[in-house]
Amino acid sequence: MRRGQFYWFDALDSKHRPCLTERALLSNLAAIIADADRTPPNQVAQSAVGVLSTERRGTWAGHRAGMTKDTGNAMCLDVLDKALFVVCLDDAKPESASEMCSNMLSE
Repeated sequence: MRRGQFYWFDALDSKHRPCLTERALLSNLAAIIADADRTPPNQVAQSAVGVLSTERRGTWAGHRAGMTKDTGNAMCLDVLDKALFVVCLDDAKPESASEMCSNMLSE
């Protein structure tokens, strides 16, 4: 995830073994950063589904139910649901533990 945009790639093969070298993994992450950074900052939130997940659970569940009526959205949400993990590649640089907590948590 970078700047509110989600990206994915396979990390394991069909036998659950790593399918990327360290160099290939780094290349994928660099490509994600480059792609996400091409979106102007004032347009990032226009298609950022991640922002909805900061809503209260009931509100987010309602939005999600509406989104899954579209086959493409349903497939994208399924990829997220089945992800082994999510890596956040944002470039926030908190200067204290308190600032880091504020950056990571939502009220």
